[in-house]
Formats: sequence, C-alpha cells, structure tokens
Amino acid sequence: MAAASLPSVSLPSTTRVLFGSCNKAEWEQPLWEPILTLKPDLWIWGGDNIYGDVPHSFGGFGAATPEHLRNLYTQQLAQPGYRQLLNSSVPIVGTWDDHDFGLNDGDRRYPYRNGSQEAFLDFIGEAPGSPRRQQRGVYTAQLFDFGNGVQSGRKVFVILMDMRYHRDPYGTPDGDFLGKDQWEWLENTLENSPADVHIIVSSLQFLADRTVAGKEVAGENWMRFPHARRRFLELLARQNVSAPIILSGDVHFAELDMGICKGGRLLEVTSSGMTHSWGTTQPCHPNPVVDRLGAAGMSLAMQVIPWRYQMVDASTGAGQYTLDLNFGELEFDWPARLVNVSIRGVGGVVKLHQSFPLAELGIYSEGIAGIEDFQPIRGAPEGWRVGLGVATLTACFTFPMLLVVAFCLLCARAVVRRAAREFGEEVDFDDDEDEDDEPEDTVSDSDAKFPLARR
Repeated sequence: MAAASLPSVSLPSTTRVLFGSCNKAEWEQPLWEPILTLKPDLWIWGGDNIYGDVPHSFGGFGAATPEHLRNLYTQQLAQPGYRQLLNSSVPIVGTWDDHDFGLNDGDRRYPYRNGSQEAFLDFIGEAPGSPRRQQRGVYTAQLFDFGNGVQSGRKVFVILMDMRYHRDPYGTPDGDFLGKDQWEWLENTLENSPADVHIIVSSLQFLADRTVAGKEVAGENWMRFPHARRRFLELLARQNVSAPIILSGDVHFAELDMGICKGGRLLEVTSSGMTHSWGTTQPCHPNPVVDRLGAAGMSLAMQVIPWRYQMVDASTGAGQYTLDLNFGELEFDWPARLVNVSIRGVGGVVKLHQSFPLAELGIYSEGIAGIEDFQPIRGAPEGWRVGLGVATLTACFTFPMLLVVAFCLLCARAVVRRAAREFGEEVDFDDDEDEDDEPEDTVSDSDAKFPLARR
C-alpha cells in the first residue's frame, strides 16, 4: 500500500514586523490605523510607551509613582486603535525606556523601579508565573518561527534589553547599562540561539556617536559608556550573530544608521515619535512657537551635525531621517532573503526605505579583530562640521529656553508695574493738615509714573 501523501503547506512569502516608541497615553494616537491596515505579524514596543514622569514648570522631572504609571497604562489600554491590536491575534512584545520606567534619564537609583517593573509587565501581558517577573529588570527574549516548523530559515529571535533598571549614573568610570546578570543572560542567549535573524531592541541608540573630544553633547546613547558599547560589539563578533538588526527609539525622530568594519556591517533602525516628534510638537508643555522653533532648529541641526552613522539615499544623497510622527517596519522577504526596512508616518506614508540582503548583515569574519576598524558608514567627520554642529545643537536647545525665560521676565515686569500704578493711586502723598500752608510740588513725569519713588 502506498504511503499517504502529506498535504502541502502554503506559507506567506513575507513576514511583517512593526515597531514604535515615544507614545503619550493621553494624547491623540493617529498611527494605529495604518499599523492595523498593514496587518503586522508582530508588534514591538521600543520604550517610552507612556510618559509617566512629571515635568516641572521650570525644568527637570519628578519621579512617577507606580500608581501613576498604572493609571497611564490603563489609559493606553483603552485607546481605541491599540485596543483593536490587543484584540487581534498579533503578538505584542516590548521593553521600556526612561519615561515609562518612571524618571527622565532614569537609572538604578530610581526608588520605585520594582513597582514600576510590575506595572509594566502587567501592561505588556506577561504571564503571572513568568521568569521575567522573578528577575530584576524587564529584559527577555522570544523566538518566533515564521516557517511554522515546516520551512527552514525563518526563525526570528527578538531580544529585548533593559537599559534602565541596572544603568549606572552617567559619569561613573567604566559605567554600564546592563548589569552583570543581564550581560550573562545576553551572552547565553546569543550563544545558544537557533535563529536566522536577530532583532535586538535597545531603547537607546547604539551606533549614534554624538561626542566631541570624548564628551557627550547630545542626549543619551551607548557612547555615554564606551566600554559597554565595545563589549556589545565584541559579543556580536565573537558569537557570529546572524543578521543582527538593532531597533531603538528615544530621540523623537527616525533614522537609518549603519556601522562598517572589515568583519561586516551592523544596521540600526531608530523609530521614535508615535504621538510627538521634533517636527510636530514636544511632549513637555507644548507651545506652538517653541514647537516651530524646535522643528526648524532640529532640521538645521540634521544638515550640519556630523552624524556619520546615518545612511544616505543612494539616488538623492539625502540623509535617511524624518522628524515627523513615525513607526518602523521590517518586511522579511524569505524567498529573496531580503529585509525591506521602512519608516512610515501618518496614513502609512513611507518616509524612508532601504533593502538589505540578510547575508550581508552581521559581523562574520575575523572574530574580535574584525571590529578593530569599526567606523561610521560615512567616515570620520570633518573638523569644521563638528564645531558648527555643536554650535547649532546648543542653539537648538538654549534659544527656545531663553525665549521662555524672556517671556516670563516680561510678564513679571508687567505685573510689577501694574501693581505699582494701582498702589500709587491709593496713596495720598499730601499732608491734609498742611494743605493750605505748603506750596504745591511740581511733579515730574517719572514721579507720576512711580509715585512710591517720591517717598
């Protein structure tokens, strides 16, 4: 008797992974409609999924309590678009960054980090008995087999790092982001990985180098702790990690970055700004004037600051970035062994797009020696661009602040002058008893305006 033939299995030729970050739960969220329209196979939260820390009126932030974070997570879960995604069959995974951790630029000193971790894991739908709930930090990894065990070459490992729970304060000599336990976990995870593609989620940018003379001049990224950055590169090279793609957020714009070396090349896709961005509005005390100044300043900064890891469009030479609201897309074309990388905006409009052969991503040769010449895809920056870039970036951040200060001073001056006039009208500077005996004083214009000065 002939053996029964197995039914053929038809699988889609592509897999679509979408991701995003920097999302205020209480604001309008216009990107869920195009996200749902694209029918993703996986959604990844990249951090700042809510904004829980409390901005002070004149700068700085206050730490969020777990109760406050839970209230915001409840608001996010009630967002109609996100609720549709939750009610679908799309898997949802993610990590956090500082604003959903609970404090702007927060580190291991944040007092509520354990309560915050519990609130985050409840939001992300982590199972009650999960090992993730027993450890310190929200790092984890999940393997997705998009070949359903039938077609090989479609295993994707999503590795979610925690850049907050164990982070040393900036300025710590040889400081670290991950901590001892997380490094051991990461090394074991990569060493034993059966995956064909590795999506590594770092809430902070890895490749971006915004230092001058060894000092950081713009924001948070892995260059704040160069020893940790070097250790991560060595780990990728030593393990020969196949097709690593770093996803990041935090910066309120999107860009495509790449580093190259004789051992291979490393791709990073930054998507940041689901409800606010440099080109639209800022998350703290939005003001139309400040927003427009910030957008213009950052647009100028993008032209002159030597961000040499940022890729350029091969046909136009334009830098691969956008300041608009955005989310990211990785479309894996399995038969062609390609990943099509896109940044999309409102309405699903494609803002950036590049395609990469999977075999060309990663550091495969020379071992650790293969990264000795690791450098930006656009090479070392010119000295004049460094100076001009620093000056422009400084102006971007300080000029709007100076305008706010000047406005406050003008308001205070107006209030004082009004109070002085009103108080002066109620004060009688003449002595009633000597009214008929003393001659009338000649009052100057300045005395009339400021009668108290006559006393």
